[in-house]
Order: sequence, then structure tokens, then C-alpha cells
Amino acid sequence: MPEDSALELTATLRRLIVQRDLTLGALANRNGMDLHVVLGLASTCLCADEVKNEIEVSCLLDQWLKSTGTMLRCDRAELRRWLVDSQYWQREDGGRRYGRDVRSLGAAGDLLEALARSVPELIEQEREKRLRARAARADHSTQPPR
Repeated sequence: MPEDSALELTATLRRLIVQRDLTLGALANRNGMDLHVVLGLASTCLCADEVKNEIEVSCLLDQWLKSTGTMLRCDRAELRRWLVDSQYWQREDGGRRYGRDVRSLGAAGDLLEALARSVPELIEQEREKRLRARAARADHSTQPPR
């Protein structure tokens, strides 16, 4: 993956992780990169070339939505449908088994896997950065004019 693409992917993730109540439909209509980042991250909760049943996948998606996926407003069933329909995951045996092919993320796969592991730290960094900026604006607005 070219370095500028990696930087764009990382910047997109940093912007999205501090948001709340995003819907997958709105992301699809707004910006293809945003949807790709969110679905790519969500897909990594299932290890590549691993097959799980529907109950196991549901548990993984619940955990992901409560941690890394807090920016989304959707349930596990909706997210699972998007992952399958967008071909990040494959559904087999009438929906009884789910898997993720290592190639499903394309060239961004390694970076998305690494970013998925670092999201909690990135969320904290972005929140601290925004709090500092807010405090600086408040401090600036309370100073008398010169």
C-alpha cells in the first residue's frame, strides 16, 4: 500500500473514532473511504481464514461494537449483513458459518489489522487532543482584549 494511502486511512480512522451515532448507510452515502475503514476494522474481529458459527460471530460483533466500534449506531445483525453484503466476510451453510478470507481487505489488510489493535490508544489520544483544543479556546476567550 502506498504511504499516502496509509496516511489517509490512518487520518480517516482518527476522525471517525471520536464520533458517535454514525450509521452505515450514512457512511456509504457520505464517503466510500469512511465506510471501507469502518467495515475493514469491524471485519478484523474475526481472524482471517477462521470460521465461526453465528452465535460466536454475534458475540465478536457485540464486543467490537462496545469497544472499537463505539462510533456506530447499529446492532450486530445489521453490521453482520453489511460485512457479508460488502464481501468483507463470507457466509456459508445458510448463515450457520462465517469466515473472512485474508484477501478480503486487499492491500489495506495489514494496516487495518494493526490499526484495529491500536484503536483504544488512538481514541484516547484523539479525545485528549480535542479536550486540550477546547480548553485552549476557552482560555483564549476569557482573556481580556489587548
